[in-house]
Amino acid sequence: MMDNEKYQNLHVRMNSEVKRQFTDILEQLGLNSSTAVNMFARMVIQERALPFNVALKTDNQIAEEARQATKEIGEEAAKNGVSGMSMEDINAVIALSRKEKRGRV
Repeated sequence: MMDNEKYQNLHVRMNSEVKRQFTDILEQLGLNSSTAVNMFARMVIQERALPFNVALKTDNQIAEEARQATKEIGEEAAKNGVSGMSMEDINAVIALSRKEKRGRV
């Protein structure tokens, strides 16, 4: 088999700034773009999927993440003894903290 039958070119259009950053990082890693793209292709073949998560979050996933974040904030507030504070109380503490940082208290 001739060498040109074993390999084929792949042409990729890329934003020039993305390409610059991409090649700069690869250089630091001791790689070139051809090697990196070949590594990516082999990972796709090995995993039979993209080697990173690509997904659009559903409204339910976003809502669940918000619920979880709210729960964690509530637990942290309870742990620090501030779970009963209103937004007005919280804003007053923030304002006081800002004044203290400016040396006004």
